[in-house]
Amino acid sequence: MADFLASYRVAILAVDGLEQTKLVAPQKALKAACGQVHVISQKPGQTRGLVHAHNGDMVKVDVHALPVIKHHYAMAQQLARLKG
Repeated sequence: MADFLASYRVAILAVDGLEQTKLVAPQKALKAACGQVHVISQKPGQTRGLVHAHNGDMVKVDVHALPVIKHHYAMAQQLARLKG
């Protein structure tokens, strides 16, 4: 499977309060398979997982989603104006 995934970049979308095992376990497996795994979240820096309703570990956020969404939304608006 590692050869198949080697050419892919994988994004994991995460928010505060996500069950920690549903983030960390897939992240470790994907990193072992392809190495290019990015955590994307609604806030920059870190996000916190939960372990059975208790605070879990902080997980590093690789990409802050809001600037990316704003950028793509602005581009979509410009394209719509050009087409319209």
